[in-house]
Amino acid sequence: RAWLLAVVAIVGVGAGNLLSMSLIAGWSAEGIAWRLAPGLAIVAAVALLFPLVTKHNLYCNHLCPHGAIQQLVKPARPNERMKWIRSWVPSWLAVIPGVMLLVAYACLLWSPGTDLSSWEPFHAYLFRICKWSAIVFAVITIVVSRFLPMAYCRYGCPTGYLLRYLKLSAKSGLIRKIDLIVLALLIVTWSLRFFS
Repeated sequence: RAWLLAVVAIVGVGAGNLLSMSLIAGWSAEGIAWRLAPGLAIVAAVALLFPLVTKHNLYCNHLCPHGAIQQLVKPARPNERMKWIRSWVPSWLAVIPGVMLLVAYACLLWSPGTDLSSWEPFHAYLFRICKWSAIVFAVITIVVSRFLPMAYCRYGCPTGYLLRYLKLSAKSGLIRKIDLIVLALLIVTWSLRFFS
């Protein structure tokens, strides 16, 4: 509990160092802001490299402030209402983060100025400069997680989906559907760059 509170207070509210699609997109286009945000650059490096060499997603499990809040608000043990809610959640909702990631990539291909910060609740941790809609979005995801534990992480987080994709696993050496989709996106990207 102390670690979760520290992550929320220091990494989230204090520094605003959250990994997000908008951060990755911005750094991919403009380069990593080593001098402006060294702490965030270190968090991003750990988040992206750790899953590649281990079987653990360190960022989502231990460093994400929004995940930490969801862990803090979930009930100590499941009650009957939570079991009933979980039984009504369709399994296909788990594809939403992957679809969001693909749509975001496509949007950035055709419109590089697309603002992805409103697609995730993470901008709310920069509460001094964010829009009210970001705070409302973050609060809604936290309230939902009270009844459906880790709801945003499971059914809404494209950044977490990307980190899970990078994670070393027993199937890492096999070609999966998602690998073919990534390959297709790379071919489309290279084609657009070649013909433009």
